[in-house]
Amino acid sequence: MKLFLAVALVSLGLGAAEFDIEGIRLGMPIKEAMTLLRAHNPNMRLAPDSIPYAGLPSALTYGINAVGQGEGFYFLVTMPPNEALISKVTWVAHFAEDGKVPRQEAVVANLARKYGPISWDTGPAALSIGTRDIFWIDNEQGARVNVRPPPRCLGQSTFYMNSPKPGTKRWDPVSVRLPPMAARLRIEEGFVNRTDPVAEQCAGYTMVHARLFPSRVLGVRVPNLVEYVVLLMASGPLDRKTTQATHQYWLKTAKSPAPSVQKGK
Repeated sequence: MKLFLAVALVSLGLGAAEFDIEGIRLGMPIKEAMTLLRAHNPNMRLAPDSIPYAGLPSALTYGINAVGQGEGFYFLVTMPPNEALISKVTWVAHFAEDGKVPRQEAVVANLARKYGPISWDTGPAALSIGTRDIFWIDNEQGARVNVRPPPRCLGQSTFYMNSPKPGTKRWDPVSVRLPPMAARLRIEEGFVNRTDPVAEQCAGYTMVHARLFPSRVLGVRVPNLVEYVVLLMASGPLDRKTTQATHQYWLKTAKSPAPSVQKGK
């Protein structure tokens, strides 16, 4: 992988008040986002995640997976009757691919310079015992809030961060996808459902969440070095509005769910 975080974040051109990753913003049309993704990495392989329903003209595509050259993206996308937009982005970057493994202070400084004041940080010592998690959180009015994100919110589909298992050396696209059952429940039961029972309590947040994983040599942690990063960007207000619209569309249009979930290969 030729891109490592200390360079990548500088190249993003992020403003503190506008969240984006490689120019891809929440609420951006899918076609525009895919054009930017190809410009960033032309070797990305794309695979959609979809659920077919009887009564609908086509399967409902809720996610797009993109993998290539030691990094990967997973996009949650809005479904009919909404315009097809990006509603959540998860980016995984492995830095050991090109031997340029950054120090955690450099990673965090670049993130903070681009995303602005940090809302919550588990701190440098966290990397020595597991992962370090850093959050940038705006409320529904667009103001930065200095709070620890409620754990119940991080467990909801909007903000849940699937990520590679510790020690993973290669990008595993399955590990960051929205589980098909969670996607199905969001369609059939709405934004608040059995998987996301407190989604409404967290719907006012727009969030960037960075998770730093420590570097290891022969299974031993190397102090302060970051082997890979998972970066999540999501909007509660956008997800709530569009998911509810899809749920109402499904109630009025679909007859019954087809027996299987279609997953891109």
